[in-house]
Amino acid sequence: VRDEGIAYDREEVIEGVVCLAAAVPVAPGDAPLAVSFTLLAPRATPDRLDALAGELRHLAAAIGAGLGTVSP
Repeated sequence: VRDEGIAYDREEVIEGVVCLAAAVPVAPGDAPLAVSFTLLAPRATPDRLDALAGELRHLAAAIGAGLGTVSP
């Protein structure tokens, strides 16, 4: 998670469901925030997961910027 900035759940909680999430940067002391995507496992191809991970990083940074925090 630290190297890539994305957390994955590859059917560990619910069979047939894949999730990925990214932390939203917040100011110290603020409540932690995250954004995530959920999709059916058959649609979770490596290319799609890579694309979604990039989108999540961008979205998390944009939300953090909107909150006035700086992306790590």
